[in-house]
Amino acid sequence: MLFGFGDSNNPRQDTVELVEELVIEYLTDTITAAARISQTRVRTDDLLHVLRHDEKKLARVEELLYMNEVLDRVRKAFDSDEESKA
Repeated sequence: MLFGFGDSNNPRQDTVELVEELVIEYLTDTITAAARISQTRVRTDDLLHVLRHDEKKLARVEELLYMNEVLDRVRKAFDSDEESKA
């Protein structure tokens, strides 16, 4: 992640630890907020609800969910093609 944002191939260990701590804290806070509004278990809709005020993150999550659906359809089509050839 650091390299992707322009850091060196081998970032300083204290930088890695700080970024890891921040990411874990963000994920913990986000999942906890989603769990508070969830009736039973955290679902995708709960996370989308938590992110609704952050347009950039919400758009990225929606893009990733869409791409996941596309990949699932492609995998199914590929698997059925392989089965029909066998």
